[in-house]
Amino acid sequence: MAGAAMQEAGLSPALALVSTAARTRETAEYGLANFTLETRFEEALYHAAPEGVWDAFESTDAESVVVVGHNPGLGELVSMLVHQAHDGSKLARDLVGHLPTAAFAAFEIRGDLMRAAGPRLIAGWKPDRE
Repeated sequence: MAGAAMQEAGLSPALALVSTAARTRETAEYGLANFTLETRFEEALYHAAPEGVWDAFESTDAESVVVVGHNPGLGELVSMLVHQAHDGSKLARDLVGHLPTAAFAAFEIRGDLMRAAGPRLIAGWKPDRE
């Protein structure tokens, strides 16, 4: 469902950075099956802090990247980006604080995140838990 929601949002990542954990590898395999993209398995994403997730992202030269990783680091990074974007939308409020399994948040990033260079939330999705 997350992959379909990404497609519906018009997202087309060129690169997937995926934690080496079995669960994230399976998530990437099924959730990104309809995308044509390069996949890199990154040991550093396993239990990474937000800065570690950012470092993995920043080390790429791809125009669009999807990260398949773990909480709390991934969720904390999403919260940091939303706060830096000064986005008060319902979508932004829904994504801050807890990014549940299979959810995604898509940002346009310009410059260096850690210098608050102006990320912009462009899409997001959370699975219906009912």
